Amino acid sequence: MRRLFYLLLVLSFVIPVGVSAQEAIVVDKLQVEFWPEYDRPEMLVIYQIDLSPETELPVTLSFRIPVEAGEPFVVAVGGIGETEYEQREEGDWLVITFESPSLEAQLEYYDPRLTREGSSRTFDYTWPGDYAVNSFQVYVQQPFDAFDLKTQPALSKTQPSLTGLVYHYDDIGQVSAGQQATVTIEYEKSSDILSEDGVPQQPSSTDAPSSGTNDWLILLLGIVGAGIIGYVIYSYAQGSSSRRRKGSARRRKARSGGAQGKVFCHQCGTPARKGDKFCRECGKKLRV
Repeated sequence: MRRLFYLLLVLSFVIPVGVSAQEAIVVDKLQVEFWPEYDRPEMLVIYQIDLSPETELPVTLSFRIPVEAGEPFVVAVGGIGETEYEQREEGDWLVITFESPSLEAQLEYYDPRLTREGSSRTFDYTWPGDYAVNSFQVYVQQPFDAFDLKTQPALSKTQPSLTGLVYHYDDIGQVSAGQQATVTIEYEKSSDILSEDGVPQQPSSTDAPSSGTNDWLILLLGIVGAGIIGYVIYSYAQGSSSRRRKGSARRRKARSGGAQGKVFCHQCGTPARKGDKFCRECGKKLRV
């Protein structure tokens, strides 16, 4: 009996330690982005997660997403990209668990609960309070040809992108562990055109208003290009075999020593963060 008492006494100290260690995980900045009707007639929800610098790595993270969302679209960690994860269903939630060796992580999923009534769209989001968050930031991408967008809480800042889509955003402050945070998004949209299909493309040379100016420009570029090609051919013919060998060596070195790891948007040139699937400036899907 005495042994059982001591065992229970030891467990009473050990168990709370494990629980407090999990609760000690703090998200320094959580950027929740909402992209309604971007490339699907649903709500794309993106978590950009920056853990507190005091977080001991590697760390096991668990985030709850609506069970209606099904499989997450992206689970990624900084420095690695997409990573393996486990999921289990708990009531109305799907728990996504993964290990991160980095302070940065990203989670994306499509939520089909974007409701439509004629031209009106409504979406309700709930952060279930998985972790304490020092800075909870909300970004909403206004869909193509949408208008009268309203959010609760109200987002006081706006920023247009190169494609013409407008982002509404704000920092709603700290959120304690276990505390829920809700966001409601409402807007009007008269068509079913997705933003990815409706955003304007970058203008090409054929869009220039004056055909005469284009003809002179093309002629000038052709003359300059022909001169450069002629000079290159002449230099190559005059070079010795030793120079050709050195040139080949330099080209091999250049090919093997090119820039690695950095991803840029092929549409607007904006550098991407590790784990990003879409351009943070123009919203174009990255070629990674």
